[in-house]
Amino acid sequence: MVSRAFLLKLAPWWVICLIVLSFLPGSTKTAIGTTNPPSAMAEGRPVLPHRLFHFAAFGSTTLLLILIAETPSQEALAAVGVALLGVILECGQYSLLKLCFLEWWDIRDDAIASLVVFLCTRWRGIRHTILQLPIS
Repeated sequence: MVSRAFLLKLAPWWVICLIVLSFLPGSTKTAIGTTNPPSAMAEGRPVLPHRLFHFAAFGSTTLLLILIAETPSQEALAAVGVALLGVILECGQYSLLKLCFLEWWDIRDDAIASLVVFLCTRWRGIRHTILQLPIS
């Protein structure tokens, strides 16, 4: 079990790492296996490892922020915020890194991951399983 205080300290660093990893050079992303090959990109489709990376990165970020949230509206805002972060990062990569394509499939996968985690956390057992809540 993890305390909310720990997650509050972890969250800013987690989000910073997500942003930095998003802007790594292509050669580094290729080396760690998170890039989408040019052949797949030209066809407008992501390969499975690339999609799984996006699901893991944005889904875990959503979960982290939802666990920190104290109200249902904050949880929804966390999920929407992470999905919007995905849009901003992809648009930033397209603009700043001069990509040939806006990777719309990454925007889709980031949003789906955020939505799936949000829906899964509607089951309250997840919060009690992961988060160390004070005894009331």
